[in-house]
Amino acid sequence: MKAYPFFKLLTLFIVLLSCESKVEKQKAQAIAHSIVAMQHEMDAKKYYASKTEQTVNLNSAQADQIIGVWEMKNDYGMGIYEIEKHEGAYVGKIHYYNDGSTEYTAKGDKSDYFLSAMHYEDGVYKRGRLYMPDGLNYEVLITLKTIDKLELKMTLDREPYTETWKRQKTD
Repeated sequence: MKAYPFFKLLTLFIVLLSCESKVEKQKAQAIAHSIVAMQHEMDAKKYYASKTEQTVNLNSAQADQIIGVWEMKNDYGMGIYEIEKHEGAYVGKIHYYNDGSTEYTAKGDKSDYFLSAMHYEDGVYKRGRLYMPDGLNYEVLITLKTIDKLELKMTLDREPYTETWKRQKTD
């Protein structure tokens, strides 16, 4: 009767040994599967990164069309502004502004900048703020309507406001 627990223990030992080889084999298969999955993920990231880079280069050329000197004339006043690219974003500086009560002529320093870093997304320049001479600032969206015409949209005093700028002709 004492042999019975020994056979039980021997059987359990044999089962464990056979399981151990199966477990090791499963671990190896799981590791191999993980390596293949990671390689596919890396390949996919490389593919999408190259596609994104191509899109960014295409969008960048299209987005850079906003760069230049623009003039605005409407019932509220007139201004001459320049948009340039700085560190991948678009910024604007004032050359001249006059609304009848405030006149500003460029000083040639950083105080001339009135438009914060805008980013081009889906045909619209977004995430920018337009700073007015009186200290107020507004979130602004800019759309390049034609190569020579910009449309700015913002909210002034809780009312939607649209302004059109025309590219200044160079002679």
